[in-house]
Amino acid sequence: MSASRTVKWGAAAVLLIAVTAFAYAGVGAAQGPSNAHGAPTGPTYNVTFTETGLGAGTNWSVALTGHGGWWHGSHSHAKTSNGTSITFSVPNGTYLFNVHNVRGYEILSGGHGFVQVAGAQPATLNVAFARLTYYAATFTETGLVAGTHWTVRVSTIHNGVPGAVRSVTHTTSGSSLTFSLLNGTYLYHVFPVPGYSIAHNGSHGTFNVTGASPATVSVVFVALPTYAVTFNETGLPAGTNWSVAVLSWQGGFVSGRSNTSTITLELWNGTYLYHIGHVRGYSVNGGSYGLLIVKGASPPVLDVTFVALTTSGWGPTPLLAVA
Repeated sequence: MSASRTVKWGAAAVLLIAVTAFAYAGVGAAQGPSNAHGAPTGPTYNVTFTETGLGAGTNWSVALTGHGGWWHGSHSHAKTSNGTSITFSVPNGTYLFNVHNVRGYEILSGGHGFVQVAGAQPATLNVAFARLTYYAATFTETGLVAGTHWTVRVSTIHNGVPGAVRSVTHTTSGSSLTFSLLNGTYLYHVFPVPGYSIAHNGSHGTFNVTGASPATVSVVFVALPTYAVTFNETGLPAGTNWSVAVLSWQGGFVSGRSNTSTITLELWNGTYLYHIGHVRGYSVNGGSYGLLIVKGASPPVLDVTFVALTTSGWGPTPLLAVA
């Protein structure tokens, strides 16, 4: 039983060795003789790539990878040139070539493939580049108070073309935004602006760039209704300045200051965190922070009670004398 197993494994090993030897023999024949380091010692032939379409002096590069021997796998060769041609000197064999992307250009043809070297110099390989063209995509807004910042993000699926936009965001306080884009289909998103809504579901959408600037995308902001929110203070001497700051959970910020007993702010619907500013010599009864909600109407007046700090509040409590 044990001997039978030994015979079977021996046959398999012989077969594996034979197949491996045959494969390497084939590779060696295709690549020609080589020295101890694997470098070719037989005849070599020029493989030349020529480019058209690049601006004068533009760098471009080609990687050439063989199958076996000196040119195998990680020993692929790459060359760069700012001229119109790149030449490799290689032994017989089959080679994979890949032309690297050049920023600002696309490869129309000849970007990758195989070339066979079999005892003679193969035909020159032509690579055609074309300069990428960018087109202006413009967004305009109406409805915002002059000087209000607004933001648009434009995104696309990366298509492997150098210079292609994945996602870009622009912000302005003016009435228009412009993006420079290649041909393609794009998704846009208009960020919310506190105190405004965006009409006609215009906060997002898609547009195409196909050989010309697309139609301008109009964004219409509509001011949200506001409601009076009143803070009423007690405890301060007449004419004392005090302040309130209100922060919306959506990011809006409003503040007010007064030397009278009331401060009124105009707020739109939402939930807010408010803070009563510090007044020297006084604390706020119940704390200086709180939450308020505006929902379709003015909320009740918020009472703020200031309490004068005692002398002991400004330093250590004096020791009592014991008779």
